[in-house]
Amino acid sequence: MNLKTGVHTGYAAGDTFVGIESFRGSNYDDTFYASAAADNLDGYNGNDRLSYAQSEQGVNITMTAARVGTGLGGDAQGDTFSDFETIIGSNYNDVFTASLGTTTFYGGAGNDVYIINGSASQNVLEMAGGGDDEVRTTLNTITLASEVERLTFTGTGNFNARGNASDNIITGGAGNDTLFGGAGADQLIGGEGFDTVSYGDADKGVTLNTKTGIHTGIAAGDVYSSIEAILGSDFSDAFVGDAGINRFDGGFGMDMVSFADEAGGVTLDLGAPVLTGAAAGDIYTSIEVFQGTTQADSFTGSAAAAENFVGGAGADLLTGVGRGDGAWYLTSTGSVQINLLEGTAAGGDAQGDVLINIDNLMGSAFSDMLTGNAYSNKLEGGAGNDLIYGGEGDDFIYGGTATDTGAFGPLTISGVQADTLYGGNGNDTMRSADDDAGSILYGESGNDNITVSAGIAYGGDGNDTLTGTGYGYELQGGAGVDTLNLRGSGDALGGESGDAYIVFSKTMVGIQDTGTSGIDTVTLKNIQSVSDVRIVQNDLGAYIFNAADLQSGNLDSGVFLKDWYKGGNTIETFYTNNGQSFTIPVVGQAMTESFAV
Repeated sequence: MNLKTGVHTGYAAGDTFVGIESFRGSNYDDTFYASAAADNLDGYNGNDRLSYAQSEQGVNITMTAARVGTGLGGDAQGDTFSDFETIIGSNYNDVFTASLGTTTFYGGAGNDVYIINGSASQNVLEMAGGGDDEVRTTLNTITLASEVERLTFTGTGNFNARGNASDNIITGGAGNDTLFGGAGADQLIGGEGFDTVSYGDADKGVTLNTKTGIHTGIAAGDVYSSIEAILGSDFSDAFVGDAGINRFDGGFGMDMVSFADEAGGVTLDLGAPVLTGAAAGDIYTSIEVFQGTTQADSFTGSAAAAENFVGGAGADLLTGVGRGDGAWYLTSTGSVQINLLEGTAAGGDAQGDVLINIDNLMGSAFSDMLTGNAYSNKLEGGAGNDLIYGGEGDDFIYGGTATDTGAFGPLTISGVQADTLYGGNGNDTMRSADDDAGSILYGESGNDNITVSAGIAYGGDGNDTLTGTGYGYELQGGAGVDTLNLRGSGDALGGESGDAYIVFSKTMVGIQDTGTSGIDTVTLKNIQSVSDVRIVQNDLGAYIFNAADLQSGNLDSGVFLKDWYKGGNTIETFYTNNGQSFTIPVVGQAMTESFAV
């Protein structure tokens, strides 16, 4: 019904009203267009709409009860209405007020204000480019509707606010508020109380620099006023503070506080806390990495967490507390040589550094030498052709990097890395870089777990697990009961005691075991059953093929047993993927097989 033009549709088509002040809709979905008259409008049943879109002035709508309200201004002047699920404003500056109910307000064009109080859970709709709109609310938790630019808290207590994708202005109250602007360049105004800007809903890490005001990620363009703390995302964030007291909470992820741009050195004792220089008065929570200046810095960890220190240039004092603290040199402009056992550091950014109670090291982009101590160390070479010694303890040794380097981003490793890694004593975990042709990993003593892509892995003593993942690797078990996993195309050589070779690769691998003690086995994960096995003799060697591959001429698959018919390969039993076993005869013998029950 269009009371302004007198043109109606549906059952009301052609009707003319004279001296009628009240109108009631049908049991279905009705739309009423209000006129300049003071009318009493009832949507009745159905999903009904009341529209002031044709008003030549802005309207002021107040909901006095659930879906019951009154109007002022423009065509709403003197109107009373009930049972409308949606109310549409004019093309001018409208005001909508609600304390109860679940009415949907659509402001349209103009600078509209939505006053949402009490127990109201209104649905606000705004058109794109529809003016500079604002929600004023006493609700303690609210998410700003799309295309609304401003959100202002007028209530009491703590305010939890989330903005939208527009450039928002969000203003808190006297309580301890948490403001999340969302996408867009937002102004976040805390007001009184202890207020926090949160990026907990961000879909990636952010960089927050309160010194320059230049941020990245979803924080780009944001401006803070009367904000006491900043909470990072669930990813890796970077924080740079100003001269004031900064309170940074990294949240989840590998988060960093950086002092790299400061002119003078800083002192951080995270256990006390005692902080000087640019860090004076700051409070840090869930921060895993601290980056120093180009001057002489002093970093001391805490007993409550494991921290990583990037001292940078200058003669730095890096002191761990408890176990698990690390020194990173990924920003060094030259190679570093660090020996945790002897307590020495030289070269690049390590020159002049003193490392006390440090367990973990990350090298530079150059060819470094890293040596562990008697504790469980995590030693990462970074880029370059590195030489790493684990020493005593159960160590984690990597030719490249395995740690999330957080706000530094992924450490770029380009070209072949020919690293040399020594596990030493203890049960070590060792892994080469992805492009590791020329790398050599020595497990030495202990039960080691070593992974290479195209390098060479020596298990040494102990019951080791060796894995090859790329092309052209070589696995040598050495002494002990070893497990050799062939996941790419390479070679495996066993030693004494019973070794287990697990073949996952669909390309050719070579296996030779010359040990005389123990029971050696080969499990063919790429051949389902004994009936699929085909043996082909080639001079003194034997090939194991999947029957389907052999029939199709795919001779780049399978297993080659070097010197099998020369007696130079002492593997006793072979297994297919379903658990069936077989042996391969020497000349003049028949292949035997058995079936798992």
